[in-house]
Amino acid sequence: MQIVSGGPDTEHSPIKLHYVKMIASATKKIYIQTPYFVPEESILAALEMAAQSGVEVRLMIPCKPDHPFVFWASTFNAAYLLKSGVLVYKFNPGFIHAKICVIDDQVASVGSANFDMRSFELNFETNAVIYDAVLAKTIGEKFLRDVAEHSDQMTLKEYSARGTLVKLKEAVARLYTPIA
Repeated sequence: MQIVSGGPDTEHSPIKLHYVKMIASATKKIYIQTPYFVPEESILAALEMAAQSGVEVRLMIPCKPDHPFVFWASTFNAAYLLKSGVLVYKFNPGFIHAKICVIDDQVASVGSANFDMRSFELNFETNAVIYDAVLAKTIGEKFLRDVAEHSDQMTLKEYSARGTLVKLKEAVARLYTPIA
């Protein structure tokens, strides 16, 4: 196990770099569960590249917000990845607070850090990176149970049919993304 911590007192965004490295190392699959998905460009690019390279990328976000700006920005960012082949799920029972990333059933990250710029730059966060195939696979299986039993898949068709009010909410949320 490795502990990765970061905050406003660290210089190189260790949480962000930890996620980028994990995503870049994937050869088969990536599972991400996060309540807030407002990453900066390197994370989005890494996920796009993984999906376009044939890695199965699955992302789960909540279907109900606890913070409206972050919710609409998360939805926009998740939908952006649909075009690259990322499978996006909305967790139906409500707000999901899990923060996990599983790579190839070999390594998992569990901790306090969201996939958002606030966790990368402003908040004090700590993740445990678990290098254990049995435990990583168990966490991945729990993710897949959440997909099967508690989630709806977001599609480009569904997302494209969203109304003007939703588009407006997303646009406003994106303006606040750096501080959300």
